[in-house]
Amino acid sequence: MRAGLRATRRAWLAGALSLALAACSHLPPPPAPEASARTWEGQMSVRLDAHAGRPADGSSFTFALTVSPGAAGHLALMTPMGTQVAQVNWTSDGAQLHDGQGQRDYPDLDHLSAALLGEVLPLRALPFWLDGLPDPSLPSSPMAAGFEQAGWQVDLSQFDQQRLKATRAATEQQRGILIRARLTR
Repeated sequence: MRAGLRATRRAWLAGALSLALAACSHLPPPPAPEASARTWEGQMSVRLDAHAGRPADGSSFTFALTVSPGAAGHLALMTPMGTQVAQVNWTSDGAQLHDGQGQRDYPDLDHLSAALLGEVLPLRALPFWLDGLPDPSLPSSPMAAGFEQAGWQVDLSQFDQQRLKATRAATEQQRGILIRARLTR
């Protein structure tokens, strides 16, 4: 029985690895960043609370985020082992998701994250938050160890260790969300 279970696990792992590698082989190369672009790299986790009959969900990944002055950017999502599984590109004209299923276009980053997760993530504000600052285009208010912006509490208490935590409380209309990031570059 144990040998059969091990063989099944190995087959499942080999299949999952094959799918991940196949998905990555179809991703286009990332756009060349402008000379004035900023880049952040690290690990991130996103946890969605259970809500309105939907179970809790979450994922962890390695990321590389590049943002050019203006409204253009690129976000690469990789497995903890470094295999790229998806990339997001955006400009002021819209956002595109490239993954193993091909390219999907969205009007903006909010629509993209809502389509994928059922919730809007603060992807446009994230570069500012990773620098320990509120997005200057949105109102914010200071908190003891960070700030609040657009319904999110951004905890900078471990910012000197390159760590960020952002939470959005659950309401009747939306899930609670916890985002943790640790920068490596």
